[in-house]
Amino acid sequence: MPAFSASAVMREGLGMPLIENRLKLPFLLVAMLLWSCGDVGPDNPSFTIPFVANVNGVALECGQVYEGLGASASSIDVRDVRFYIHDVQLLTEEGTAVELLLDNDNDFQLQYSRADGSTGAVALLDFTDTSSETCAIRGTSATRGFIVGTAPEGAYSGVRFKVGVPQEINHVDGAVSEAPLNAYGMQWTWASGYRHMKIDVKATTGDKVKEAYYFHPGSQGCESSSGDIAGPYACSMPLLSTIELDMNIDNQAVEFDLARFYASDDLNRGNGCMFVRNLSDFQDGEDVEPNGCSEMFGAIGLTLPETEGGAAGTTTQSAFRVVDFSGTPGEAPPYPDVSTLDVNNPSGWPHPDYERPTDLDVAAVSVSGGTSSHPPGDPRYGANCMQCHQSNGPGEGQYVAAGTIYNSAGEPWVEGGTIELGTAEQAIRFGPPIPLEEKLVGWELKLALPIDAHGQWYATAVPDINYQVENYYARVLDAEGELKMVMAIAPGGGCNHCHSTGFEVLMPSGEEPAW
Repeated sequence: MPAFSASAVMREGLGMPLIENRLKLPFLLVAMLLWSCGDVGPDNPSFTIPFVANVNGVALECGQVYEGLGASASSIDVRDVRFYIHDVQLLTEEGTAVELLLDNDNDFQLQYSRADGSTGAVALLDFTDTSSETCAIRGTSATRGFIVGTAPEGAYSGVRFKVGVPQEINHVDGAVSEAPLNAYGMQWTWASGYRHMKIDVKATTGDKVKEAYYFHPGSQGCESSSGDIAGPYACSMPLLSTIELDMNIDNQAVEFDLARFYASDDLNRGNGCMFVRNLSDFQDGEDVEPNGCSEMFGAIGLTLPETEGGAAGTTTQSAFRVVDFSGTPGEAPPYPDVSTLDVNNPSGWPHPDYERPTDLDVAAVSVSGGTSSHPPGDPRYGANCMQCHQSNGPGEGQYVAAGTIYNSAGEPWVEGGTIELGTAEQAIRFGPPIPLEEKLVGWELKLALPIDAHGQWYATAVPDINYQVENYYARVLDAEGELKMVMAIAPGGGCNHCHSTGFEVLMPSGEEPAW
């Protein structure tokens, strides 16, 4: 299949077919929901279990700074705290487990059909909104601090649940799935699956500031048994932790405490953990070994294998416990009034009530040396372009791919170059170092985009880019055409959702390319 150049996109004035019907559920999940309806016991009572996020027992809030966390007594300002749970069970005093079948009537809980045909449910818990500048960069407006479902009448003294997305629905097309599987920023790609948790903070230790310290765990060793991106998938290391707590469900809540979560971690080393890989930070220097994965996985009750291909184990978790709770569990208003949002600021976008003018739907593409993109200093510069340049946002043109690149010092990249998007039969991410040219096996170029004078690249509709069908990768070339980096592309093409505020895409300096 031929590659499309940026000039071809502009010449042909392509339309906007992006990802259509984003709220439409794929046929498979529709069938799952219809199957599940008959499994719900109509006479079972409803139970609500509150969840809270704290730091040393103090309520987690956007805009607040919490001190003394981790091995280096770092301070944190939270950016985003969300995680999925499933297989929720209530426990009797005799130790009998009874399933709590979560309701299927809101934006945070979804029933599905398990592999054995029984009905399961997944829930998303969200503890950060967009009320502070730090949270607005990563978080979402809506919050959720409880689960609700039905179970047989009984005296229950505990709760058990798994953290993460169940394997049956870990590899679906999140862009067109129902909530909460379409939650913004919770899926890497269709093939890579979901982030089971998304814990992002700004960490400060002395005079060193890490704008983004991450924990994004996901299932590993996943392969499609059909050879097609639609699966089904089997994962050798699902990385789903099981949490079991003694609990009085009438007056207690499940607490997730960031102080205990970070207790054995050093937030002054690296940028956290992605998948099962410690992220390095250029601020630390070559002699500082990044950490995070073993420590944070341990806090939720999992141990990672010491060798590639090994199996994960279990350990005693420390991040979750129960606390006394009074009052009625609630949720923040899902979205602010759309009329209060600033079209020149990405905060609060996208918004479901926004009526997008049709004259915004124009073809647009980055141009070598061009200056029409948002310049440095603009609040939109370096932000996730897909917040605004989509059907529920005020940006001119609906993008299929966009991002920002910086030089090795974190300053705007002004020397040009090219971003290539394409597919590969295999991506070699880990293991012994190999040349960059060999990391994407079976590479097929689909789209080449120039990097403009502001270090930005973007394009609206391109016939060969379809996130519902294929999984994409990117190759970064400098102005001389030298390959400098390879990376995966997020679903929807919004690279800046992750690569911003301390985790920017940096063009390597010198002759040696970056991994």
